[in-house]
Formats: sequence, C-alpha cells, structure tokens
Amino acid sequence: MGKDVLIENIDVPYTRFDVPVMGRFSAARFIRPWVNQLVNGGYTGTLNVGGKILTAQDVQNDLRNAINEAANEVLRFGRILLGD
Repeated sequence: MGKDVLIENIDVPYTRFDVPVMGRFSAARFIRPWVNQLVNGGYTGTLNVGGKILTAQDVQNDLRNAINEAANEVLRFGRILLGD
C-alpha cells in the first residue's frame, strides 16, 4: 500500500487520447456476459423499455448489434458517427 505516491514521466505506449466511443460502449461490453447467462439459462422474464416488451433474447440481439455497429464505425471512420 502506498501513501502520497508521485509517479512522473511515464510512457504508456499505444494509448489513445481521442477516445472514439462513449462510456456506454464499455458498459455494453461489461453487461454482455450477464445477458448471455440469462439467455443461456432459459430466463423467461421480460423487460419493458419505452413501452416495448423485450425478452432476454431480444436484449442479447440488440446488444450484440449495437456493439458490432459501434466497433465497425470506429474501424471504418475512426469514430462513432452519432446520427450522421
């Protein structure tokens, strides 16, 4: 354990300062295993999102599509287009 530690002149290679995605992207990636577990475990509950009833399978599909779309936009354009 350290107290009052000062670290200077650190070089972290391959670090980006222009982050092309929002924090929601990492949240989507972190929640994906839990959603997969619901689907694989046969969870039958539903979720009401904006008046639309979604199954765990619906959420899994939408999550996968959103993650893939964001990753593809970053690879193609260097950023997420946000409504362009």
